Amino acid sequence: VARIDYQISDKLRMSAKYAGDFAKTYVYPGTIPGFDDKMTQYPADLLPSATVDYVISPTMVFEGTWGATQGNERAASGVMINSSTNKYLNGLGAFPTLYPDAVVPVGSYQEKVLKGTNGGVPFYQNGRLALPPQFTWGSRIANPPVNTLYPGFVCWQRTQDVALSLTKLWGPHTFKLGLQTQDSLKVQNVGTQTRGVLPPEGRVNFGNDGNNPLDSGFGFANAALGIFSSYEQQNALIEGTLIYHNRDFYLQDNWRVNPKLTLDYGMRFTHHGPQWDKSQQASNFFPDKWEASKAPLLYQPGCAVAASPCPATSRVAIDPRSGNSLGIGSAGAIGTLVPNTGVLLNGIIQQGKGINEANYVESFMSYGPRFGLAYDMKGDQTFVFRGSMGYFFDRVQGDSVFGQSGNPPTGEQSTVYYSTLQSLAAGGQVLHAPPAMLVYYYDAEIGSSLNWNGGVQMILPWSSSLDISYVGSHNFNSVAFGAISIPTNELPM
Repeated sequence: VARIDYQISDKLRMSAKYAGDFAKTYVYPGTIPGFDDKMTQYPADLLPSATVDYVISPTMVFEGTWGATQGNERAASGVMINSSTNKYLNGLGAFPTLYPDAVVPVGSYQEKVLKGTNGGVPFYQNGRLALPPQFTWGSRIANPPVNTLYPGFVCWQRTQDVALSLTKLWGPHTFKLGLQTQDSLKVQNVGTQTRGVLPPEGRVNFGNDGNNPLDSGFGFANAALGIFSSYEQQNALIEGTLIYHNRDFYLQDNWRVNPKLTLDYGMRFTHHGPQWDKSQQASNFFPDKWEASKAPLLYQPGCAVAASPCPATSRVAIDPRSGNSLGIGSAGAIGTLVPNTGVLLNGIIQQGKGINEANYVESFMSYGPRFGLAYDMKGDQTFVFRGSMGYFFDRVQGDSVFGQSGNPPTGEQSTVYYSTLQSLAAGGQVLHAPPAMLVYYYDAEIGSSLNWNGGVQMILPWSSSLDISYVGSHNFNSVAFGAISIPTNELPM
């Protein structure tokens, strides 16, 4: 920390401060040292700020403050750096994928980190990720092998704040008006920690599964035979450039009405500003734009034998166009898209292409009134009542919108069920699930809360005091998010 204070004149003074922390770049031992170790290449945090105070007159003062916060690499505790992360160096170079090795966007922060970490991480080659897929092994393997995977998020962020205020004393009044701004930039990959996003390196489930007609009954045996229950992958490594701009203006007055009563009241005017991907990769879903006639068809559930309930091994997928079964072993296709039917982007619109560039809209201005009072009930400050009430606004959690950059058409996810690696390598059919999307309500209401409190403070004997207060809060338009889906076993027959 470094700080300087400068009294420029009787009326003007300034102070500036720089605070920062720098960590040594070193290897964090993994679960298996030498196999899944991690490194954070850019571990610095920077926090400069400055304040100016100017006395305009004996009853009027101006104050201005600027500050910034920059956090460099945030990579879920680091990026793996061992040769085990490169599939070409550990015998998995020919492992089939649903999409070619994920391309790392040129000029992205991902590229900077992957090139800079330890002189370049082993799994970054020729602008692509050479990671092996993630593997899951089922319930019969108690201590599964460690996965080498891309971090859930690799990001940096910078937030800049400005606060300006003017205070005026006028008789029993203390007036204050002010402006506050906040501008944020966050660069982050659409990570697998975001709901609904698959890993770009892929994920293979070799676990035992009674619904898999090929299942050997043991995860390691399935891997040796190339049998999997599911293989899923995101089409690319996607990075969002996420920004927002907040603008607040306020007016307030502290009024000493008389020796017993003081009032505080004011109004805050808030221009919230949505948080959105400046790269224009995101999209949103609009139910009123969705047309049933354009909806892609899904394979329906059926049974190969006349039994109710249908045995798991006899479940089959039915083509709704013909009513024909896809045959034994096709249960994994149930609920997936029938190829060449409908419009995949039915009801989906990309930001800035017919909708707001931010992918959702909010009220341009929100109003937050505030009121408070203090009343000296006996006039000797031994029994005082205080109360206040105010309406406040809060920014939605970023994870509610970050994943939208991976929505179609930018992002695409594919899944193959109940098949073999050999079939996949030979060009076996890739089943596409309906698009997984992270959706935020387009005409969004800003989250807010009404807060209030009231209480009394009284002087008691023996140099003691008693404070009894009630505090209340009521939230409006709070955001809760999660998956919305219909299990395939609940689809109509």
